[in-house]
Amino acid sequence: MSISLSQILLQPRQTTSDWLIVQSKHLSDLGKLQSAHSLLIYGALEARNAIEQIYFEILKLVHDGEMTIEFYEKCRKSRSGYLEAIAKAEPKYRKIFMFSSAVLEVENAPFKGIIWNIKTLKNFWNDLSDYCHTQGSVEQTLNSQEWVETGYKLIDETYIYFEKNMKGGATALLKPSKMTPEGREIWERFDRDEIDENGVKDELRKSGKSK
Repeated sequence: MSISLSQILLQPRQTTSDWLIVQSKHLSDLGKLQSAHSLLIYGALEARNAIEQIYFEILKLVHDGEMTIEFYEKCRKSRSGYLEAIAKAEPKYRKIFMFSSAVLEVENAPFKGIIWNIKTLKNFWNDLSDYCHTQGSVEQTLNSQEWVETGYKLIDETYIYFEKNMKGGATALLKPSKMTPEGREIWERFDRDEIDENGVKDELRKSGKSK
């Protein structure tokens, strides 16, 4: 089903990564269809917004409710702010994912948690950024078939990556502050490397508690 530009732009805006990446795809597809390459630029911007929304969600998780307004503004306003913060957060993020995956397995959950590849997201973010700033020489950008086709392909690849991760999965990572006392104790032991993933599963089964 085709969607018009007015339908794309006038729908209520949401600040979720899935909405943003779909918005990017709509803009990109319409830009290709009508050779309206301003929509390529807007599509790239929305795709990059989708990645930054994931960064924000990861940082919220890792900081477990302790992310200050000052820290958020520093990340948001600096070109490298999110990238630096997410690089520092990645080890803790992976650990929370491993713990959450153990919980989902013990609970026989009908879905798997999503683990975003930070390096892949960073590469997409950097490449998309080239389309979100001034185009400079029109001969090398908007009038360059290679540049335009590369941009549309980049948005498609970003969308496919999001779709693959979100299909059949959920961002079901457990926040330590929301765990039961039993679950929190097991998490803290895992975080201190006192037990591994199998140890987490054993402890969860013993306690009869998953979180």
